[in-house]
Amino acid sequence: MHFRYHVVKLLDYKDRKQELRERKDLFAIMILAQLTVMETKKNPTKRVEYKLALIRELLKLGLTSEEIRDLFKFIDWLIIIPEDLMLTYKQQIKEISDEWDVPYESMFAKLARIEGRQEGRQEGRQEGVKMLRVLLDKQMRRRFPNTITAKHLHLINDADTNMLTLWAEKLIDAKAIGEVFAV
Repeated sequence: MHFRYHVVKLLDYKDRKQELRERKDLFAIMILAQLTVMETKKNPTKRVEYKLALIRELLKLGLTSEEIRDLFKFIDWLIIIPEDLMLTYKQQIKEISDEWDVPYESMFAKLARIEGRQEGRQEGRQEGVKMLRVLLDKQMRRRFPNTITAKHLHLINDADTNMLTLWAEKLIDAKAIGEVFAV
């Protein structure tokens, strides 16, 4: 089996950027994106400027929203913006997406949002367990002030949510502290 394919050297397009812009196709946008990376390696301000211009060119192609989002992701992945210019870039990209009525969310922003939501849930669970421990501790001290010991408090502090819930339910009908912790 033999494969034949054409070799494309990106540097051959270095002086043909206008021609690429006029082609108005995805392949031309991808070549322009890679040329932008190569040309702006030592000039971050120009990189932001070229990246924004490239995104504007992309929006003029008349692609579907999904195709635009996919190419946004590709361009975002390929053309890295330094941290000190990120806020400026983010504001400008928001203005472009508002102007063209195209929702834009980078892959990293989406991942950060998902991770943030997961962390929030975890923190919420931890806070809930903490509050359950505090509540059970207070109820036990009030109900059995003379019989609660450090051992009981230690059990409460080490228990998981299920055990704390079980003890809270048992506390309602318990006549003695031992009944609460009996399994």
